[in-house]
Amino acid sequence: MLPRFLQYILAGIGVFLLFGVSVLVHEFGHFIVAKLLGMQADTFAIGFGPAIWKRRRGATEYRINWIPFGGYVALPQFDPAAMSAIQGGDGKTLPPAAWWKRILVAVAGPAGNIIFGIVLALLIAVMPWSNLHPGFEHLDATTIGWIVRGGAAEKAGLRVGDSVQAVGGIPVGTFDEFIQECHIQSGGAGHLAALTVSNRLDGAVRELSVPLGTNSAGFYVVRGIQMADICSVGEPKVESPAARAGIRAGDLIRRIDGEYLFCYTDFTNRIAASEGAPLRLELLRDGEPVEVELSAAYDEEQARWLLGLPIGIAEISPRQWMKFRNPVRQLTGDAGAIFRMLGALVAPQHKGESGKVAKSIGGPVLILASIWQWLLVSFPVALGFIRFLNINLAILNLLPIPVLDGGHVIFALYEGIFRRKIPKRVLDLIMNFFVGLILLIFATLVFRDFTRLF
Repeated sequence: MLPRFLQYILAGIGVFLLFGVSVLVHEFGHFIVAKLLGMQADTFAIGFGPAIWKRRRGATEYRINWIPFGGYVALPQFDPAAMSAIQGGDGKTLPPAAWWKRILVAVAGPAGNIIFGIVLALLIAVMPWSNLHPGFEHLDATTIGWIVRGGAAEKAGLRVGDSVQAVGGIPVGTFDEFIQECHIQSGGAGHLAALTVSNRLDGAVRELSVPLGTNSAGFYVVRGIQMADICSVGEPKVESPAARAGIRAGDLIRRIDGEYLFCYTDFTNRIAASEGAPLRLELLRDGEPVEVELSAAYDEEQARWLLGLPIGIAEISPRQWMKFRNPVRQLTGDAGAIFRMLGALVAPQHKGESGKVAKSIGGPVLILASIWQWLLVSFPVALGFIRFLNINLAILNLLPIPVLDGGHVIFALYEGIFRRKIPKRVLDLIMNFFVGLILLIFATLVFRDFTRLF
């Protein structure tokens, strides 16, 4: 395995490459369609800042810039007048392209992201990863693995082993979605989340009203619970109770004293509470069940009972963007997630939904940090996040908002339908307002990202 510092460096490089390609395919979509339609492209650049290399071919200057982060294309016949300077126009007066050409060029950028998303979905479909955990059928993606004894969640009726099926009637398939719906639907501190749960042990389906509270990031969640996970064994310490019992690195712990384990916290609490009494563990070793008996030893330095057994965690719940292997379901899942967020913003089903969604949206800093994090965890998971990001970028860019590609489509449609241009003064006012608004939102998101991260 690579040293940790080298993993960090490679993950950092991967962030620039993966996010940079996501921006680049968008701009290349605009560029290639504009060229095919005979429109002029002043510049096509990879990266930003001063040029490392540049060459002019015909009317287009091709550049590789110092900052390897995405790219841009300057199309003076595409942008409305108020946008020419913003997107790199050189001030030349050129006849605007036909309205239908501008629509095709506008749509081509998001189409580039969708095509890239499709390629990633196909790649993820054939890569070696799985959400299945044979031998741990008592756990699923929304199983609750631990609950604070006597806490509000337990008093509301939640039990270890409960699998959350829906929040407020909206189905959830991962723990991420469970947390998201609790936050979106919350009416504030003290609000009760309407949960549909099915217990993995006895199959009982119940409707519960569970109080929500805020976490350290300010999101409304069910407090005092933990999602289920699998205890994965590391190399036991020499002459420890675990080593003497024959436990090996790579074993997975399924039961303790005949009862299913639901998470790491449950396991450590049971060891601490055993006070040296004999314990019976059921392990899975290479898919086969193995039983061992042992007793914890008291560690004077740490002042607790231990087995001398390093424990890792294998998560049961996949990330929201890794629910499916089928490429079509990957893409429809991505689109469904963004439409759920947009629907909550513009047509909220519950009081305060739009505000909760706005608060939960991450900005560019959080996106880059997330890519870095998932690259350290798993390359397929990181690719899944990039696919999810590209589908989201495509949909968001097609919203009918000035400055975005969807806004360009609306301007061009107006010209095509009414056979006249929007008055320049009106266009300037609209564009200046939305440019200012976008910059304000961008600055707010960056500030909030840093607040969340640090």
